Amino acid sequence: MPPDNASPTRSLVEPALPAYPGDFDPTTVRGGSRGVRLAKSTTGQWWWVDAEGAVGVCRAIAGVDASVASESADTQASRWGFDLLIPPWAEAFAQRGAPHVLDLGLSRINRGGLSEEGVILPDVFDPSWEEAVDQVINGVKPTPQLVGWFGDLDLKWGGWASDGAALERPGLLQVCLGMDPSNRAYHAAWEFVLARHAGELARISMAWGLEFERRGQIRELTRQEKVIDSPAYRRDLGGFLQEYSQRYFTTVRRASRRGNKNCLLFSQLVTPHLPPQVLESASRHCDVLVSSVPGISEGSVPEVWMVEGWTSTQLLTPLSLGESNLEAIIRNGREWLSSGLRDPAVVGYVWPKFQGGDLAADDPFTAGLVDENGRVNTVLTQPLTAFNAAAAQIRAEASA
Repeated sequence: MPPDNASPTRSLVEPALPAYPGDFDPTTVRGGSRGVRLAKSTTGQWWWVDAEGAVGVCRAIAGVDASVASESADTQASRWGFDLLIPPWAEAFAQRGAPHVLDLGLSRINRGGLSEEGVILPDVFDPSWEEAVDQVINGVKPTPQLVGWFGDLDLKWGGWASDGAALERPGLLQVCLGMDPSNRAYHAAWEFVLARHAGELARISMAWGLEFERRGQIRELTRQEKVIDSPAYRRDLGGFLQEYSQRYFTTVRRASRRGNKNCLLFSQLVTPHLPPQVLESASRHCDVLVSSVPGISEGSVPEVWMVEGWTSTQLLTPLSLGESNLEAIIRNGREWLSSGLRDPAVVGYVWPKFQGGDLAADDPFTAGLVDENGRVNTVLTQPLTAFNAAAAQIRAEASA
């Protein structure tokens, strides 16, 4: 069982939460008039503001898609202090009134999308995809419990590497250049790269340091899993990623605003390994980033932090006098979560796994909050319940 001192350390005088709208910069407000809003306080912190105007912290949980215990899963999640369902979740829980975020799955709504190793994207140059995006969003029934949506949960943008490191798989530009000519992305890629090299294949070949005389040779290289990589190609790849991601996020944002202004647009999971052009486009057009690292936007965009879990290795410090190993793990996990909430951009977090594992055999810190047999993982639920109750005050202390 977790120790009795599992609740977050509190200061003797708790700072007041900012009041909406008086303590906020009105130019920063994101979201509609009847839904959840995100806004930056006059002290520089982003905050989650619910539909009633209450200021707080989002405590989301993913994977509430089935009940395996006598108590329903949505009731359990709520009792432990979680207030938002992230996909996957069961439709029945949303219908019963649980606040939730929807995955629109826009990369899968029409033919011609890109589905290669390392690339999962719609063909953003296909006009039929834009039309389908509008149809999908217009078909979503607006409810007070629908907080927002992801355009796509799982997009992949192809090979990318920082300066000095080699590309391990074909970049998005190479993938599109090597597609079947029936795809609009194929023609867009060739138009893009030819425009940057005076319209001549020979100039592309010379710049990239790659011998080819016809377009089909790029397709052959890609099928053979040979990766194009050179400084000039990297520059072209960066430019194409910028155009592609800009088209994707612009299309989704416009359709979102036309369809339901009260729904927040969430980004895909953004990580330090995401191409910077994609991060820039997501930051510009999404209302909130879902980030693997707190502060990935450097405070310019509100973030919901997707945590990895409560593991024994996170910020593990030596045992304090009289402290057990379990107590140290819980203390370090609590400090780790608290440090993320103190980042000015972070308006909340997502716990990644509601259900999973077998508490009779597995480390409880790697299992879900409920195991596959319906047993409650109190090693996690007790400290998380205490943390969730204190989350808004922990964040407020960072600006005190």
